[in-house]
Amino acid sequence: MPFEFPIREAGMGVILQAAYRRRTPKGAISVPSPHDGKANTPWWYDHLVAQAHDFAAAGFTAVLLPPVLKTSAGAFPGADGYGAYDDYDIGGKDQFFSVPIRFGTREQLQRLCAILHANGLDPYLDTVMHQRIGGRAGVYRYRGADGKTMNGRFPKDPGCFFGTAKGWRPRDPVYVPEDDFGFGDELCPINALPKGYVRDGLIAASNWLTRALDARGYRIDDTKGLAPQFVADYLRSGAMADTFAVGELYDGNLGRLDFWGSRLLNGRCATYDFPLYFIIRDMCNNAAQFDMRRLARAGYIAMQPLHAVTFVENHDTDVSGNPVIWNKIMGYAVIMTMEGYPQVYYKDYSTDPGCYGLKPLIDNLIWIHEHLANGTTAWRFADDKALIYERQGPPGLLVGLNSNSHTCGG
Repeated sequence: MPFEFPIREAGMGVILQAAYRRRTPKGAISVPSPHDGKANTPWWYDHLVAQAHDFAAAGFTAVLLPPVLKTSAGAFPGADGYGAYDDYDIGGKDQFFSVPIRFGTREQLQRLCAILHANGLDPYLDTVMHQRIGGRAGVYRYRGADGKTMNGRFPKDPGCFFGTAKGWRPRDPVYVPEDDFGFGDELCPINALPKGYVRDGLIAASNWLTRALDARGYRIDDTKGLAPQFVADYLRSGAMADTFAVGELYDGNLGRLDFWGSRLLNGRCATYDFPLYFIIRDMCNNAAQFDMRRLARAGYIAMQPLHAVTFVENHDTDVSGNPVIWNKIMGYAVIMTMEGYPQVYYKDYSTDPGCYGLKPLIDNLIWIHEHLANGTTAWRFADDKALIYERQGPPGLLVGLNSNSHTCGG
């Protein structure tokens, strides 16, 4: 039977992606950190703790944390979490010139997750299983529990990774080989030697992490570069079997998304609605020229609304060179009133310095999503300038959107 995600009484809830990147002349860097030398900058985990009550009061139901593993960049500005190094170092070992990771220590992370739970918020973890970075020619050894001895769990050798050098393995049967770009050393859960070593090691590490933090969900990074059979096994194993999951399949092809989610994963994993995102970006950046009929029955939500996570921006698209730069609140009006499970990007929402400060407007839309946007969609009118649709669940919601960004509404 296909996996059914639990649905909250008021809609499906709203995710806050609680991290972002910043553009600098030297490239994209992660969130502010006291590691940069400014004494009044809080650790990111503590900064989120201070806002947890407000997140819950606004109507958020889950908080997606940045990747929590120590990276080869330690706590330096480029350490956004995707250069994962040690599967058992979440800010507790002195490796790569730092005990904390960019966002804080293990103790601060555990406190954050406890505070989120106390406020009725589900902690979701951003998990990176495609690559590891920081070894020497495919050899990874880690500090153990004493912080000194190099006997840490889940060591790795060249037989764990894809490559052509002696001892390295053939590429796994990944979902989209032509789009499988190398980031560091690419793990092979299927083809690794000894057989099953990487698969079992990744599952064991995530099982430990899920229980240690009482995590309630996962973002699966770069699902194009992962073997679907491994993702399916992973999400049906240990503590992960009871969690929500969404995969990052960066693709505008609806058929490719649906085959991955419905057939290969049998509905066990939701997927980000990139086809809808691309349309929303066109609408926001070209409002006067955009044909509103493109939004009707658009995106993965039209095929699998209970397995589609919708968004307007994320940590990748915001620094990609082609982000949403105009009328962004129109995009949030779409994802908060249409079907799907919406995710808000912290940098869009927050009033922190350098963020976009859309909190007052997004808060209103979250209220609409959680109290009014229920049930299936009936499409009432569409032309090149306007779109009208009705959410048919109680108490009912009639939405009108138009290509004049100053008068869009619901």
